[in-house]
Amino acid sequence: MTLSDEERAALEGWVRRRSTLRAWALRCRIILACATGASNKDVAAQLGSTPHAVGRWRKRFVEHRIAGLGDMPRPGGPRTVTDEQVAAVVTKTLESTPKNATHWSTRAMAKEMGLSQSGLDPRPDYHKGVDAEQTNYNGTSRTARSTFTSEVTGKIGIAYSGELKVGGSAAVVEIEGKFGVELSVELTAKLGSTIAVDTPSKHSTHARYGVYRLKSYGYSQYLYANCTIGVKKNVTIYTPRRVGWVLWETR
Repeated sequence: MTLSDEERAALEGWVRRRSTLRAWALRCRIILACATGASNKDVAAQLGSTPHAVGRWRKRFVEHRIAGLGDMPRPGGPRTVTDEQVAAVVTKTLESTPKNATHWSTRAMAKEMGLSQSGLDPRPDYHKGVDAEQTNYNGTSRTARSTFTSEVTGKIGIAYSGELKVGGSAAVVEIEGKFGVELSVELTAKLGSTIAVDTPSKHSTHARYGVYRLKSYGYSQYLYANCTIGVKKNVTIYTPRRVGWVLWETR
């Protein structure tokens, strides 16, 4: 695995800064160590990590470069934030503070950097559509307005992989307490919802209506009547957060 001069400088800079988050600094160290040609096992032993974790961050970096060290892009549309923008956001977060505030919020940072707030959210939503994908192509030489209307209605509830030993309401309460967001056991995407957006010349705008869900991880295990504890079962939970459209453009 090779690094460009700019990537190496950025990674080394974040490692040296005292203000860098510990998790981010470790990922930077992993990539710098992997770039020397060391194996996953050797890098894990050197940095106090695990070969599995080293392999995961190595793979993400190879596929997505610096952007791969953060939250992975949500499904449903192409990536809209470049590696350079990711690096700029991280650097600005570490080295500056906004006016009249002690730290950057995702809204303030998005406005400052000219990005969408959803692209900076540390808890990305995953979209579950209830309607088929709709597409509008603008074949003119000017920007045109594209309007999309939902033609179906549907309910999206909690989805999970693994064995969940608590009810949906209990899971929502636990996840809300952990992330400080409002969630639901079930949300309904309604018939007739409409959205209008600009489509650039010679571009296609794609849209899908449905429910955004928060992805979180946890585990379940039984506490038996004789006070013994069962085996932990890892669980990935998708919890409904809001109803909305996912939009993206292609040429």
